[in-house]
Amino acid sequence: MRIRFIPSLLVLTAVPAYSQSETMLGDLDSRGRTTLSRDELVLLTPNARMSKTTDKGNTHRWTNEPGGNFIVSSDNRAARAGVSTAPGKWHVSDEGKYCVVIEWKHTPAEDWCRYIIQSDGKYFAARSDKNLSDKIFRLDIVK
Repeated sequence: MRIRFIPSLLVLTAVPAYSQSETMLGDLDSRGRTTLSRDELVLLTPNARMSKTTDKGNTHRWTNEPGGNFIVSSDNRAARAGVSTAPGKWHVSDEGKYCVVIEWKHTPAEDWCRYIIQSDGKYFAARSDKNLSDKIFRLDIVK
């Protein structure tokens, strides 16, 4: 028996485990979606355990302290550099976005504000809650 090398199979198996099927806001429409209001975020986010996986595959985890601070940890999976931590701040903006600033030691600071969209029991972060082609990312929130 002869084993053949088939390049197309390598492409299929090279898809990272962290990829998500929902990549744009419009992808959530088939299951229904709700944009959380400012009042809902003010109730949900304090003391919530948060996590997200970056495009590179690093997992970031933090818990929102009621005063607006947190310490984030990253597994740095993409760089194989071991776990790192950094201080961060969070708040809910007047327009109803969840906002984060993280002062990483060896990489540029993260500074973003996103609408939080709930769909099918999961949370997603989006720059806009109207532009269906806007990129989204999964944001796990556990109260």
